[in-house]
Amino acid sequence: TMESAYVVHKTLLNEHTDSVNALSFSPCGRYLASGSSDRSICIWKVSSGRFIFHVVFDSQINALLWHSVEKDTLICGCEDGAVFYLSDFSPVSFAGREVRLGMKDTPVFCLDLEPNMRLLAIGVGNEVHITKDGCLHKIPPAIIGYTATTKLLHPQYKPQIEGRDCRIRPRSIHFYERGKRLIVSYLNHGVIAWDIDSMTALWHIRSRDTPKQIASSAVYLDLNAIVINTLQDGVYLFKLGSTKPVRKWVYDCEAKARYPLLVSFLHDGKAIISGSPTGSVCIWQTGSDDLYQVLPHSGEQIHQLFY
Repeated sequence: TMESAYVVHKTLLNEHTDSVNALSFSPCGRYLASGSSDRSICIWKVSSGRFIFHVVFDSQINALLWHSVEKDTLICGCEDGAVFYLSDFSPVSFAGREVRLGMKDTPVFCLDLEPNMRLLAIGVGNEVHITKDGCLHKIPPAIIGYTATTKLLHPQYKPQIEGRDCRIRPRSIHFYERGKRLIVSYLNHGVIAWDIDSMTALWHIRSRDTPKQIASSAVYLDLNAIVINTLQDGVYLFKLGSTKPVRKWVYDCEAKARYPLLVSFLHDGKAIISGSPTGSVCIWQTGSDDLYQVLPHSGEQIHQLFY
């Protein structure tokens, strides 16, 4: 409940040797997966904080997502463009299947899974690909040729801001309407809701509406809301389809370095949790301007959080 403050449960140490870029709780809540710039994924038991699995890849891990239908299946996206389904974990082995997009040395930034229609969305390089869930393939785990995908169009909007990096970079992606639509938050090009079949933009929050680069976003469909964490000054809350912020929470300091700060909803949408430029984690009341709690950190930037 919102009456209860968060306290430290466990500190997970000594496995990763570089920054942690991705975190994901399993649907059952028993396991936490972490992915790092050291090219490894670790799986931890939440109740005890015990490390139980470790695997190393060819490049750093940027995105992790536990499968919401298939038991104990983890999807990961890597800096070199590789996407893998991992399952059947044991202390000494696992089963793996690669989603081959035909894109080499192009970083995967974000993932989302639509459990009803069994679709996987992948933000990779300057593109967003949508493919059938890899768990539907009834072929022994292996590389299965190139994966057929639907690729979204590039945003037509061109931000008119001098001196800014204007590359197309999807930062967060969210299915809704049972996989018929996809909300994409771009680093420089705002937020676009796409109708996948017609490839049309249904609505667009442009950078003039939030004149900042976007680090990440989270969608809460029961509230019909999207929350956006910027790289510069704070967190914006919008109703889906609206270009006017419902609320804005400002950090108490300006970001000196632009790290990809994460954001998520808490407590059935009653609160929002976000990384901040100070290295602390902020919890905000959704229905007010109040800062509910600050979770102290070591002073380093928050690269990833998950609820």
